Amino acid sequence: MYKLLDLPLAFGPTTNPRATSRHARKTSPGVFFISLFLIATNLVLLFGYLSSVNKQTLRGSEMKQLQSRLSQLEDANNKLNIKISQTANLTSIQSDFLSASFVPAGKEQFLQVNQLTLK
Repeated sequence: MYKLLDLPLAFGPTTNPRATSRHARKTSPGVFFISLFLIATNLVLLFGYLSSVNKQTLRGSEMKQLQSRLSQLEDANNKLNIKISQTANLTSIQSDFLSASFVPAGKEQFLQVNQLTLK
């Protein structure tokens, strides 16, 4: 198992006694720079992934806040509609007039004006 995870070309000779014999491999500087480039690329990709996940999490929390605000506004709208329907009812309007001590008008009388002809 350890043999599969060993990277002798990237990080120098291993401490295995068999590998430290006269046939031990040496790393070239090109392999080291390639492995360093791959590690840096993985780190950049990791930070990019974490930032995108963080951004999506923030958007989700904003959506949840907006949905709760929407439900509050819908409840307030329903309460206002109920209040409007209660106040627009004819019997409630009549009872408001009676409680405000208005007097019924009775029979209407209209003013008739004679038209005089001017010469």
